[in-house]
Amino acid sequence: MALELLAGPFAVTDALGTVLLPENQQFAFYDDALGLCSYNATLDGYCIIQLDGRAYLRSNAARANRFVVDLQRPGEYLVHESLDEGMLYLFDKRAGVFGALLLSGGTNFVRDIQARALDRYLNVLNNAVRFKPLDNSGSWTTEATLSGTGSGYPAVSRTRIDGVLCLVYTDGQVVYYNVNAKAQHAGGAAIGANSGAWYSPKHDVFIALVANQVKIFANAVRPAALSNPVAETPLTKGKVSRVKVRLTGADGEACANELIGWSMAGAGSLANNQSTTDADGWSYNDYRAPVIGLGSATINAEARF
Repeated sequence: MALELLAGPFAVTDALGTVLLPENQQFAFYDDALGLCSYNATLDGYCIIQLDGRAYLRSNAARANRFVVDLQRPGEYLVHESLDEGMLYLFDKRAGVFGALLLSGGTNFVRDIQARALDRYLNVLNNAVRFKPLDNSGSWTTEATLSGTGSGYPAVSRTRIDGVLCLVYTDGQVVYYNVNAKAQHAGGAAIGANSGAWYSPKHDVFIALVANQVKIFANAVRPAALSNPVAETPLTKGKVSRVKVRLTGADGEACANELIGWSMAGAGSLANNQSTTDADGWSYNDYRAPVIGLGSATINAEARF
């Protein structure tokens, strides 16, 4: 399900317009209260990137640290110490500073932690969701196998549903995982190749970093094909007949809540100049046939997006 590009691409720049390249992009995060939060070596620290690409330094940081979605604290995050990936801390996203130490071990001890649930840590690699206990002991154990995924480690973000995470892979595949049910959640999409991408619960959009650019995608199928208008009932003089068209994406999936413009030439008239597609991609209009003689009529429809 290819999604519709709403805005962008916008180059990531500093306040003077100098183009920047955020680092460790897949391990950044998007937060509705702040923006896109990422380390940047040029600005030498933790930065907030606006949706228009303008980046501002929030705090100094010596390394490109990785961030972890913290489901134990609504809207909050943890952070890896990234020199040796041996320690995990609470993180103050507003000030951009480390909090209390949660875990400490040897090199790469916390490297694969991507989310903290109430009772375990989570990691997603390829199509496998894996877990460890909160003391991070033992090896990663698979708790669920997902379908429709991409490859590698996806970027992880919250959704509008409590306990459901959005997973976006760098090849563009989007899937959802219910942490509480330990099962894949319904839905999926594709936004194209990216360096890191996240879902915005507030705006119901996806924010993607593609190298040094920001792109914003609607959580809606990008229209690709519109069927020809067809009549549901035979056209009869003096009668009203319902006509319809269907709007679909590149894979034949329905495009909902899109505007369809109608026009016609010849005998009769249409009830509406435009209509909206339903959940199955269908959009309807009424054709009023003339009372005397049916004649000929050509009905046209076009998607407006």
